[in-house]
Amino acid sequence: MPKNNPMSPPTIPPNDPLLRPADDGSGHRLTAKTLSDLLPGVLLANKLNDDPEAATVKTWVDSYATTLDDDVHGRSLTLAEWRTEAARDLADGVPHTVATLLLGVSLLLGEARTPAPDAHNPTASATVSLMWELIFGALTSGHLAHSRPSRSSQGFLFVPLCSWLTPENNIWVLIRLHVWLADGERGNLSIAVHSHQPWTRSWILGGDATDHSFGHELLGAERAAEATHALYGIKWEQSFGVEKVHKGEEEEDVDDIHLVPADREPIDGIEEAQLIRTDDGTTVSLDDAAPQDKAKEGEGYNVHQQWSTVYNTQALVKAWEVRTERHTRDMSYTIPTDKYHYTEVARDDLHATLFIFDAAQGYTHDARVMGPIHGKSNTQRRDPDGHTTLELARTADAIRRFEIHLDAARRYAGRKEWESARGAIWDAIRACTSPDSILLKEHRYLGRALSDLSKIARTLGRQEEALAIYEELLAQAAVPEAASSELAAEIHGELGVVFRRLGLLDKAKAAFQAQYDAAKARRWQRGVCRAAGNLGIVNYQLWQAQRPSGRDERLLDAAIEQLLERIRIAQALQTESAPTAIRGKKAKRVADWKKLNAWEAMGLARLSLCYVARGKVEDAVKNAKLAIERSDHSGDPTVVAMSHFFYGKALLSAAKQDEALKEFNTMAKDTGACTPAMALCKVPSHEYYAYLEELVSYPNVNLDLVDDHGYSALDHAVINANEKAERIILKSIKRVLPTDQALSDARLKRGYRQLFHQALRPVFLESKGEPGLQRLRKTYAGALAADESKALQFDRLRFILYRDLQKCAKLPGASDGWTREYSPEKNAADGQAESFVFFSYAWTRDATGTPVPDDEHNTQYHRILAATQSFLTLHPTVNPDTLGLWIACACIDPKAPDTGVNALPAMLAQCNAMISLVDETYYSRAWCALEVSIVLTLRRTWGMQAWYVYDKDGALAEGRNDPESTGSEPTFAERAQPDLEPSEQQLADEKRRSDRGASATSQRQLLPSEKQLTNESERPKVALLEKQCKLLE
Repeated sequence: MPKNNPMSPPTIPPNDPLLRPADDGSGHRLTAKTLSDLLPGVLLANKLNDDPEAATVKTWVDSYATTLDDDVHGRSLTLAEWRTEAARDLADGVPHTVATLLLGVSLLLGEARTPAPDAHNPTASATVSLMWELIFGALTSGHLAHSRPSRSSQGFLFVPLCSWLTPENNIWVLIRLHVWLADGERGNLSIAVHSHQPWTRSWILGGDATDHSFGHELLGAERAAEATHALYGIKWEQSFGVEKVHKGEEEEDVDDIHLVPADREPIDGIEEAQLIRTDDGTTVSLDDAAPQDKAKEGEGYNVHQQWSTVYNTQALVKAWEVRTERHTRDMSYTIPTDKYHYTEVARDDLHATLFIFDAAQGYTHDARVMGPIHGKSNTQRRDPDGHTTLELARTADAIRRFEIHLDAARRYAGRKEWESARGAIWDAIRACTSPDSILLKEHRYLGRALSDLSKIARTLGRQEEALAIYEELLAQAAVPEAASSELAAEIHGELGVVFRRLGLLDKAKAAFQAQYDAAKARRWQRGVCRAAGNLGIVNYQLWQAQRPSGRDERLLDAAIEQLLERIRIAQALQTESAPTAIRGKKAKRVADWKKLNAWEAMGLARLSLCYVARGKVEDAVKNAKLAIERSDHSGDPTVVAMSHFFYGKALLSAAKQDEALKEFNTMAKDTGACTPAMALCKVPSHEYYAYLEELVSYPNVNLDLVDDHGYSALDHAVINANEKAERIILKSIKRVLPTDQALSDARLKRGYRQLFHQALRPVFLESKGEPGLQRLRKTYAGALAADESKALQFDRLRFILYRDLQKCAKLPGASDGWTREYSPEKNAADGQAESFVFFSYAWTRDATGTPVPDDEHNTQYHRILAATQSFLTLHPTVNPDTLGLWIACACIDPKAPDTGVNALPAMLAQCNAMISLVDETYYSRAWCALEVSIVLTLRRTWGMQAWYVYDKDGALAEGRNDPESTGSEPTFAERAQPDLEPSEQQLADEKRRSDRGASATSQRQLLPSEKQLTNESERPKVALLEKQCKLLE
């Protein structure tokens, strides 16, 4: 099949999993009747009615309109099947392209007629991607030569995709691509508020917009003074010429619309709001205007319009805004008939949607536009000004791809998966900078990506890298129209932060002043808020750096005033975003409100520093305490911890040492555990180094406190590669205990984070089932091969083949020659295992009291063989000859056990299943409980690993998801493990086994670090591994 065949799924680069369609169409069924009904509309929209090649598509569709499935609807196939049939039956070129577009709009119609979800909880972004994949493939194929966009009166450009009209020339189903370009064209705002004849639904492809909804009341003549607008009718090109519409009068410009009553004159001849006056002076009722009359008078819909005119009907209304909603990628929303709204898109932003008008779900004859009371008419040319269908399709696709990558980068960054975040940002940058990218000239999109990239560099302490990126961004922002943009303000602010962290305070102040000026020029209050706070702290630092005898008090005065400004603006912005005022997109509004609380908290905390410097200790304590209250609303553990630090400093200035120490050792659990010392170790900064030196100098500051992941302040310094903070912490703790073990543990924790978050987590996110496990094994092996330090911390995946174990008379040791090492380059012929089972059981003691893997009767050896056979019976598709078993005594080298023990979570993550050989002591043993905790975390989070318990009676059953629960466990059929299909025997025995084995762990608490250990010195290791399990979530 030719590469440009739009029926073929697009080629996705291997490193671009985010754009790989997650929906192949197999879950969507389409009938031949649906395709047959929509095909004429597709041909009409694309001016292909008389095209002989396009006619072959009709013949093809008609061939399925038989009685095979349904007398009325014809054959019903999945979308995937339709694509396969089309690829087989239709010629390349126009036929394939028309079929592709037809399938895309048919899927869209089916989704539109599915009960609409809440606008902010769309059904599936994968379905939007699938619709767009089909439509984009058709629009960019080069075979829709007659497709031509039009300009809407709202300012956007639209491409007709399907135009199904009634015999009266009214809309039945209309499907279009809407694109707002960054060209400043946004239509005439005075006539922006409008309603639609049919019910409508839209899916956002990319870009942000704000939808404004309005209530209205029709007014009679006696209430004309209350009117805010007049209603305007719409006429299309086919019946009225421009001369007739404006005969005898000059076109009158309409005023901008503001939703407040305007001055008005009495309107003669109108007694009821339902009466309208036409251009020839006659008066008719809105209710009496039938669709066919509108068609005769020019109000029927014309697909390929040259112009349209809105004219004042003289009907008056009182309108008010009832709701605003922010619309973002993959959201879907509906607009019922007779509801007024308009969509607002910033003049320099891109926005794209797929839009359907569907009269089957609602229709009104009288869709009107609200406009100025005394306006007369306004004509809108529909000319696209040289823009093409290809350009608009590429624009929509570019902004969609850009946002997918950038949003993924921000999710990675939120989880501190820095390398994954950087990779996703570079994908976004490539979407902006490829030679054919429509975003190539839209510098702000590249700016957004580079800004995120530099923030990561800054967070990782790569200040010079961040500095170079910001300077490149400023060079782009020097373009005249961008010099005072919000992006320019943000870049100056981020540049100032880098300078401040490097201790270059004068340069930082200049950058923050530029940030403040640019934000002021744009009336961007958020930018002003951040800039004022930045200026305040840098002026305080400049004052503090001066000699006490020669300090410029004007700097401190300016700092106080600027921080007060930050606090005032943050409070005002909070009022706008308060949860009580939230409509619609609640989650993002709450997140925004929390962020604004964090801004206010940091402003108050830093203001307390200034008040201490000025000698106003009571004011310092008051503001620092208020900062803690505000930070609690932020939900940000770092902000909370820093607020406690500044409150402690204020208390020290008030000679309240004991209370200050309490603040320095505070760990707020409600917002995520973090102490002031941890917070100061997360960010490389000259300012924070000074604070950290001060903090560790106080007696009894506890640096051994750990957060929910088991990380101490030292761990955070190591994980964030903050070498100076690491030295400060080590110097402090060296006074009371040896530092070698603490530093070793910290580096191990960094290894876990890098291995699990940066290497394995992306595989978990992108893959499922056996293919996902294969990728995990290859990724893990590659990570150890590429980084020698990781190979020294973590063992490679080792195993013993089941067929080899059967040849042994007992459990083999690691040096007995039976153990193999997994290698991505090997296959089954080389002795490579294809499936893996991890065995967990409690060791015993020999006659001398030494821990050993089995007793003198080789009980556990025989149980492992029996359990494996039961496993194979349950899963007959697993090949016994290529089944690998992970058994501790065979796979962990007793001469160097640390790397094997460290790798326990990674070993389990790479296995298809874990089998627990339970007995009366199993759940009381720390290592057994740890292994159960790990497999439960993996199974609950990713669903790729199975867990079984093999009891003393020889029964194999599923382990419970929640060992503490007494409820019933989902069956295999209900959970449908993707990699291990249940056999008939397993399903038949499900109920019997659930009573015996699956409930064996109910109501048991899995707290590994509190369980029994043969060697008490291993407890810190168990506790460390228990904490690292959270990284697998």
